Amino acid sequence: NATTARSVLRGPPPSTGGGGGGGGGGGGSQPTVKIIFWDATGNPTTAPVNAQGILLQNISAKSKDGSVIINISKGTTLLTCTGKVITEILINATNTSLPNASGYSIVKAYDFKPDCAVFNRSVSVTISYNTSALPAGADESKLAAAFYNTNASQWEIIGGSVNTTAHTIRFETTHFTTFAVLSPTEAAPTAEPTPTPTPTPTPEPSGGLGAGAWAGIGIAIAIVLAIIIYLILLKVYPPAKRKE
Repeated sequence: NATTARSVLRGPPPSTGGGGGGGGGGGGSQPTVKIIFWDATGNPTTAPVNAQGILLQNISAKSKDGSVIINISKGTTLLTCTGKVITEILINATNTSLPNASGYSIVKAYDFKPDCAVFNRSVSVTISYNTSALPAGADESKLAAAFYNTNASQWEIIGGSVNTTAHTIRFETTHFTTFAVLSPTEAAPTAEPTPTPTPTPTPEPSGGLGAGAWAGIGIAIAIVLAIIIYLILLKVYPPAKRKE
């Protein structure tokens, strides 16, 4: 079910053996080649590229499934790493069993061919994704674009700009390889509730009397004082003797 956006660079026509004696007639202008790609409406179209692989107009190529848009500006060279003009560009949705990046899972991946394609300036790539493909609880704003480094056999995170409204991620590249949208697999830590401090009880004085004992002593002292006062009053104001 791979979806392909095909861009074909067709080389200049072979020279005809031409006949005799024509004194250098065919020299003329340098022929251009045509790059075929899917435009924004999903239809195949072409753009001119000169014999050195330089694009002669801006193009916005779209994968046939509508999930990938590549913007290439006029003046960009479309060459292989060996300096040859690229003859074909393929963008295939891939479900190849590539390893997940550490701490990330693959949401969507596309294989950009040829792997050896290099450009003299950045090419803008936008990939759309479906939120239903994100891991449960994933933070959409934390999505990242990455490319697969075949030499190191690992993903290289390149970041990108996430549009959580349009559900797209945009990044730039100067080469082709496998690119993917990655989602963090580690959920954001939840804030732990602040524990309620436990009140520290006031310790009883060691070796002394408790509050209850002191209260009893106070009552006893009050009773003793009341008796003493009563006896004093009896002496000062003796009761009158009864008459015989």
